[in-house]
Amino acid sequence: SHALDHGALWLQMQPGVLDARQRWFLVVDFNALDLAELHDTVDGHPRVRQAGDRLPLSRWSWPDRQPVFELQPAASGPLWLRLANRPVPVNPRLLVMNEAELQQQRTTALVLIGGYLGLGVLVLALGVTSARLYRDNAFSLYALYVGTMLGLQLAYTGLGGLILWPESPAWSNMAPAVFTALSCASSVWFVREVASVRRYSRRLNRALFYWGVAGLVVPPVYAAWQNQAVLWLLHGYMG
Repeated sequence: SHALDHGALWLQMQPGVLDARQRWFLVVDFNALDLAELHDTVDGHPRVRQAGDRLPLSRWSWPDRQPVFELQPAASGPLWLRLANRPVPVNPRLLVMNEAELQQQRTTALVLIGGYLGLGVLVLALGVTSARLYRDNAFSLYALYVGTMLGLQLAYTGLGGLILWPESPAWSNMAPAVFTALSCASSVWFVREVASVRRYSRRLNRALFYWGVAGLVVPPVYAAWQNQAVLWLLHGYMG
């Protein structure tokens, strides 16, 4: 695991002999990665291909949830992979696979994510319906919590950047932290309401309300600094 801050991690790779009858791909298996660059040389000409949350999807070398680069059997010399991520440390898993393996991995991941999101949308709809039916704030706050958790999964898995906001790199880069803080805030408000804390302690009730409000302050601070200190701040708030 590498904490890069303003730096970058360079990896030299020797993919070995690739069967020229198939298409081969390098997958950087790390969610919400800021930037990945693959440097190689083909027919004596150096080239750089990019992917990551700092770029709009139209500039990715291969549009996907995670950075994917097509490997050229004709490439000469070693491959250099440059990774940048701030402030979250990186520990990427690098996979070399053919087109059929890539498609299978992609399909499996999308089915699993789709199942999770489908269940979440169902729970969200039930929460909103119950809130309107019973006029109960606890259902409204629970629906808010489920909605922020769905947003977190869309952002963290890269599905949101692939489908919903492909040309908004600034939001793709910030969305995981924003939805993390909002999900924590909404969960605090939900527990405060469903446990009727105000019946037992006005001070604790007020403290929980403002602790939830703090979740609205964390994302702008995180966006402004994006260093290890604010990462620990976000983790502390989650705890």
